[in-house]
Amino acid sequence: MTAAERALPHDSAPPSSALRILAVDDDAGTRLTLVSIIQAAGWTPVVVADPEQAYDILTGPDAPPIALVDWEMPKLSGIELCQKVRRADPDARPYLIFVTINASANDIVTGLDAGADDYMVKPFAAVELQARVRAGLRTIAVQSDLRTRLREAETIAALTKPLRETMPICVYCHRVRHGAAQWSTLEEYLHTEINVKFTHGFCPTCYTSHVKPDLEGGA
Repeated sequence: MTAAERALPHDSAPPSSALRILAVDDDAGTRLTLVSIIQAAGWTPVVVADPEQAYDILTGPDAPPIALVDWEMPKLSGIELCQKVRRADPDARPYLIFVTINASANDIVTGLDAGADDYMVKPFAAVELQARVRAGLRTIAVQSDLRTRLREAETIAALTKPLRETMPICVYCHRVRHGAAQWSTLEEYLHTEINVKFTHGFCPTCYTSHVKPDLEGGA
């Protein structure tokens, strides 16, 4: 390992506040180039030569959201790495970008079918790689927002499920039955089932019919 490579940032080094971009490539020159490009964009590079180490990083806690992946590597190819990452946890979706010399249409199809989200051919322009990373970050943000909205919708659906069912209600006192023999006011029922809180006031009709006459009578 050269002195320049020993100076490269490692996985444990980057500050937690910085956006971390993983790059895995067995070529030392390419790793140095990727470090320079990533740092120039204001991101923190996490650079490894070993694809198995890259797999551990991508499937571990606090995984970088984006990985730049070479194709031809010893022990584990980029194709195998992508497939292995996708199998590990279908819900964990690091954005994987192939950066490779393999340039044929069949290669691109193979890479994307293996689970990659984007594909770049070496040699590449720094500004293009940075733009593709930014596009990946936008995609991640949209996916994260959709997952949050889905969780919120599922929570609301679960909470309001009782309201979409038939409620047995007394025709005289308007109490609602829930459970085997428990009867509650509608306010109690809604508070228990979906945590609805009530404030009390007077509607115009009741104010005119009940409250106002009481106030005038008292006067």
